[in-house]
Amino acid sequence: MTRILADLREQFARFVLVPFPDDSENEGLSDLHAGIVEYDGYVAGLVSSVAGGVRVPLESLHPDHGLRRRAEGFSDDESLAVRATAGEYLAYLSRIDGLLLAARAATSPRQVKGA
Repeated sequence: MTRILADLREQFARFVLVPFPDDSENEGLSDLHAGIVEYDGYVAGLVSSVAGGVRVPLESLHPDHGLRRRAEGFSDDESLAVRATAGEYLAYLSRIDGLLLAARAATSPRQVKGA
């Protein structure tokens, strides 16, 4: 097992311990939350596949910039609670992005040849 694959497994094990952000009473944030729930499940499936040695297409391991842009759109909201929740969502999305980066590194052509 390569060191990069072992690192991915360790990072994924730590990630699953992170509490998922709470939903919001704000309708726009609640819609965003639903998108993050779906995205989280999709990425978890991809990363667990890569961590298990399954090859996945590199193009499937790219962050969803649309979700990030939607969350950033709340950064200038008048409500402190809305801004804080958007910040929590952005922090969680950053964790997901880190997992995708690690999965891409484990799936890179050099790693596949050495597997």
